[in-house]
Amino acid sequence: MQYELVTLVAEGLRRGLDKKTVLETLVREGWDEMLVESTLASFDRSGERVLPEAFAFVLQHPLVVATGFFVAFFIFFGQSYLDSNTTLASAEVTEASQVASVAASGEAQLQLNNFSIAEVATATEARAVLPGSRVQGVSAPRYLVADLDGETVYVHKGESDSAPIASLTKLMTALVAAEYIPLTDDLIVPKEALVGTTIRRLKAGQSINAYQLLFPLLMESSNEAAETFAARLGRTWFIDRMNTKAAELGLEDTRFTDPAGLDAGNVSSVTDLLSLARYISEHKSFILKITAGDLGETEYGVPKIKDLRNFNDFQGKDGFVGGKIGNTDEAKETGLFVFDLTKGSDTRRIVIILLGSENQKQDAQILLQYVKRKYF
Repeated sequence: MQYELVTLVAEGLRRGLDKKTVLETLVREGWDEMLVESTLASFDRSGERVLPEAFAFVLQHPLVVATGFFVAFFIFFGQSYLDSNTTLASAEVTEASQVASVAASGEAQLQLNNFSIAEVATATEARAVLPGSRVQGVSAPRYLVADLDGETVYVHKGESDSAPIASLTKLMTALVAAEYIPLTDDLIVPKEALVGTTIRRLKAGQSINAYQLLFPLLMESSNEAAETFAARLGRTWFIDRMNTKAAELGLEDTRFTDPAGLDAGNVSSVTDLLSLARYISEHKSFILKITAGDLGETEYGVPKIKDLRNFNDFQGKDGFVGGKIGNTDEAKETGLFVFDLTKGSDTRRIVIILLGSENQKQDAQILLQYVKRKYF
């Protein structure tokens, strides 16, 4: 268990969390406060181990631990928790046992005085996942809550499973449209774009400004708007650009087959959608502002379409930055929601992503309250 704590502390520090945050997080998950503080004292701020080389012998010779660990532990930390049965709620954080196994078999020799999360990653795929990977009451089989500006994943389940995403597709549609179509251009609505959609607004032959078309696309989830954008560049070419952009962003579990998300072939994972959300937040943040209904006058003017409805849950709720929902028979309910959460003087931007939910709004509320309670 001590080796596991060393791994968790190193991982948190290397991912940019300060020592106070690491301490509070691990204490909430059942680790003894004095034990965590003692372990933190043996690391610098970057997550590099500063213990003497002699302690490496203990980790590399586990049989010695049985007889000499109490003395060594007392010398370095001032107390003994050798036989601690504390367990982590996270089923995903298993780096410690994996690294110990590799080291014991002679496949890797980790020197404790140079111990860092980078070395852990050579023996196992380390991730900045905080303890706690399952939340009661969430119907979605795939979900994730993460820090949008950092690397911390607060909670997750089925994070690498590829599944239909429904209208979350339109986030990529908006991104590709904004990158390939001048938003000052006027688009002609082709007859082929008049597909089934919740609110019919467009007419064949109608001229509409590209910037204005983003509002029904992202707020009302207009399939007509998605098809109109795609038609401007050629539907096949546009979809190809969506997949090219996904590849550029490293979205390995993602594939697009139509611009609206109606087809079950539009698939992704919550991990890939996290990467997409990060990119949009950093490079095309106005997309999130449109989804939140918070975008007023810009260089492209003001929203001109009358009586726009916003289907995205949490509009107007405190801290809501933006998001998108989706719903098809194959995908069930999907959602991506971004919030700003504050703890003291620190504000963190977090994202909640759900795939295959029976009730995405309820699931998002459960996850939001869970993260607030445990980390903010």
